[in-house]
Amino acid sequence: MDIILNRRSVRDFDLTKKISDDILLDLIKHAEAAGTARRQKSREYIIIENKNIIEKLSNIYTRSTMRVNMCNQIIAVIGKDLNELPCPKFAPTDLALASQNLMLRAVELGIGSVMLGTYPDEERMTKAK
Repeated sequence: MDIILNRRSVRDFDLTKKISDDILLDLIKHAEAAGTARRQKSREYIIIENKNIIEKLSNIYTRSTMRVNMCNQIIAVIGKDLNELPCPKFAPTDLALASQNLMLRAVELGIGSVMLGTYPDEERMTKAK
């Protein structure tokens, strides 16, 4: 289980390189393997490669040491509508578990990753929508 001890938040990415679609989908597959409360389908994933969208997202995380515009690909782990879930109060945990699985798989593949939280920061959530 060295991947747990070797996981690091990477904040400096090589913008000349892109991760293949197959690897991005593999990361999502591993994220989705994370547990959820009552097997609820509480999350979705969006692969973002559009520089304009990435630039807009970077304005959300102004207090972060990670500048989102310093990467060229993002996998956004998005929570579904809480009103549609059997256990809505556990949705944030579901999303965190998926994010952790994704980052651990990235370590196995030698890919840098970092998690930037939006919830429960109301300002960030409003801007992200």
